[in-house]
Amino acid sequence: MIKGIGIDLVDVESFGKIRDLSRIFTEGEISYCSSKNDDILHFAARFALKEAVYKSLGISEERSPDWREIGTVKTEGDRIEVTLSGDVARIASEMKIQRIEASISHIKDMAVAVAVSIC
Repeated sequence: MIKGIGIDLVDVESFGKIRDLSRIFTEGEISYCSSKNDDILHFAARFALKEAVYKSLGISEERSPDWREIGTVKTEGDRIEVTLSGDVARIASEMKIQRIEASISHIKDMAVAVAVSIC
């Protein structure tokens, strides 16, 4: 059963002004995105997914999220797997969320992501 859906759109140019990526991304995400020629596009898409996950769980951004509690991993077949830790994992567990399905896409100047929280 679908518990929540979230979507987010990120302007790549604006996102590129962020300097401390380690406050937002896991080591694995930084390693993956940094290996790409258009790394900021990949970072922006993963940030959009983190935002979409928060929205799908109904978590307000006013609570100063720790973005690293939502991890993204590219798996076989170009799928994106979402991993949760810390407070976000606790909230998802309390909501009886079994998994989060996700999709990201990007073009030259925009990145978009959708997340679906499933019980």
